[in-house]
Amino acid sequence: RGLGDVYKRQGIGATGAADIDTTIDTLTATNSTSGDLFIQETDGLTVNGTGVRTLAGNGKINLDVDAGALTADAVVTAHGSGTIILNADAGTLTNNAVVSSTSGAITLTADAIAQNADVTTSTGAVGYTADVAGITMADGTTTTVTTGGVTYTAATDIALSAITATSATITLTATAGSVTDNTAAETANLTSTGQATITAATGIGSAGGAADIDTTLSTLAATNQTSGNIYIHETSGLTINGTGARTLAADGLIDIDVTVGDLTVSSVVTAHGSGTVTLKSDAGTMTLDAATSSTTGAITLTADTIAQNDDVTTGGTGTVTATADVAGITMADTTTTTTDTGIITYTAVSYTHLTLPTKRI
Repeated sequence: RGLGDVYKRQGIGATGAADIDTTIDTLTATNSTSGDLFIQETDGLTVNGTGVRTLAGNGKINLDVDAGALTADAVVTAHGSGTIILNADAGTLTNNAVVSSTSGAITLTADAIAQNADVTTSTGAVGYTADVAGITMADGTTTTVTTGGVTYTAATDIALSAITATSATITLTATAGSVTDNTAAETANLTSTGQATITAATGIGSAGGAADIDTTLSTLAATNQTSGNIYIHETSGLTINGTGARTLAADGLIDIDVTVGDLTVSSVVTAHGSGTVTLKSDAGTMTLDAATSSTTGAITLTADTIAQNDDVTTGGTGTVTATADVAGITMADTTTTTTDTGIITYTAVSYTHLTLPTKRI
């Protein structure tokens, strides 16, 4: 085994059988004028020195490690719209240095991914896939795009630092695990004016100030499938849309707190079993345009003003408590609030316009 240090003007390998096949420990590679950079490594590789770079011609970068780890200890950067593909077929991918393209797509695939430095592009999409274990963003790291989407898919857990997709989609899937906040600060884990969709098996955030998922989003759909809960803390207004906010098993609770701005429920918010639902708009209006429900859990709604345009339902001894602490509560005609033997409490500073709060007997 040995070291690789390659500098070319018009390409380092090419796609398919024309790639450069290696069995080396470390690699530095720069393509300066035109063409791309394609490396196929047999059993583990570390990018070091000046890194792996294309400097002109929208040059692509493709590093594929058949077995063993792929570690970027130096930058991996593609010129212009050049794409980047980093693949550890049977090992861990660790980026300890920045991975970036001016506007090209960036794709990272491995058994597990440890993101210890920033990943950046603009109009290109960023896609992470950990097909055996999880994805961990070290505290302080960021993944940034402008109009390209960001997708993280893990076989187990996703631990978040900060993902910023200016106006693009963010899609997180923790297939058999949880989505957690891996930062000490209460800064946003997810920032976008586009659609955010989170799916997990064992929890989306957790209780405690630093453990919820902090967001600066416009729209969100969140589903937890097996165990655990959903905890979202939004800074500046949020609409629940798409498939809604749902826990599907194990009495999972839902807690969505909007610090400033409105909370609009445009798709269902529903908690499994005795899971509670807590919706808060600390300094804004809450508008319920879709059903809010739990099988038997308590439902708590708090905002400056509440506009209930769809039903609120629980069962058993589950209670429903709605509080408008600045203005009033308005139930649209034909909407209902329902429980079995629990207590229904509506409290408003100015007015309460009711249709049909009921207890089932």
